[in-house]
Amino acid sequence: MADTRPTPLARRLIGATFSAGLALGLRDALQPETTSAPVVIDDAREEPPPLGPMTLFFHPQVPEATLVAIR
Repeated sequence: MADTRPTPLARRLIGATFSAGLALGLRDALQPETTSAPVVIDDAREEPPPLGPMTLFFHPQVPEATLVAIR
């Protein structure tokens, strides 16, 4: 019967991989990245927007009501 236990080198690599994954997971859990998206403010034009292949109708008070029209 063949010996199926990992070699000492394989055990060290498995242990190092597990430790690195654990350390990275803890880092992400304890210190989440803080990303802030840039805010773009533009004055609205008086004329209606040009209708191209894709038009965005943005509702400033309710961003969830933003509509994208694709022809």
